[in-house]
Amino acid sequence: MARYLLLDDTGAFPVDRFGAPLFVASATGESLGVSVHVTGDIYAVRVPRDVVRHVSEHEVAYARNFAKDRTIARAVSLLAHRAHTLFDPADGSELRYDDAGVVARGDRDRPLFPRLDPAVIGVVVDTRADAILLAENRHRRGYYSCIAGYVEHGENLEEAFAREVLEETGYGCQNITYFASQPWAMSGSLMMGFFAERESAPPADETDGELAEIIWATRKDIEQLPLPLPGSLARTLIGTWYRGEHAMRKEGA
Repeated sequence: MARYLLLDDTGAFPVDRFGAPLFVASATGESLGVSVHVTGDIYAVRVPRDVVRHVSEHEVAYARNFAKDRTIARAVSLLAHRAHTLFDPADGSELRYDDAGVVARGDRDRPLFPRLDPAVIGVVVDTRADAILLAENRHRRGYYSCIAGYVEHGENLEEAFAREVLEETGYGCQNITYFASQPWAMSGSLMMGFFAERESAPPADETDGELAEIIWATRKDIEQLPLPLPGSLARTLIGTWYRGEHAMRKEGA
């Protein structure tokens, strides 16, 4: 029997009294939007915001707070893809989706799969000062996070991270090592995390202006700073350095 997860356009969904995602046995009505097959017997349905609040047994939850939940991540990503991908980019014809609501075809009858944007994120360590490079984004104020950005054509992941760090902060980095990855449904991205070390050269004078503030944060600073949400790859990277686990991983490599 199918189960349905109701999601609105903010990534909110109903939860039960224990705070777990609440699935409903049926989803019908004029107010309901598109649906997608997520996995197994689970489907996700776009609904108005008031429907989510009406169905929930408790306060609603948001996808950004369920960063480690792969079912939620896939549901949010696929529904966003449906909302933003209505026409074939090759010829402009209207797309027709398969029964699962995932793969589409236009007049060319060629399959169009959901888009996934590769992105890099990481911690740059100043080994002499025992501090890490964090920043407050100009468009997402209120907390400090790792440096991140999208991978460009013709570069590998390490090159992408080094470029993003240089463009956004002016600092060069080296000894870039892969840490872990995480799907980030809110932007349709696959985040790939890294650790790196600060280069000794002084920072460049100009940056791309994306960041409101750039800091080198010590462990004492970390205890006081507003940080990314628990469960996010950014928070995991920062926590790994804070606990000294990055050094242990490096020694064991």
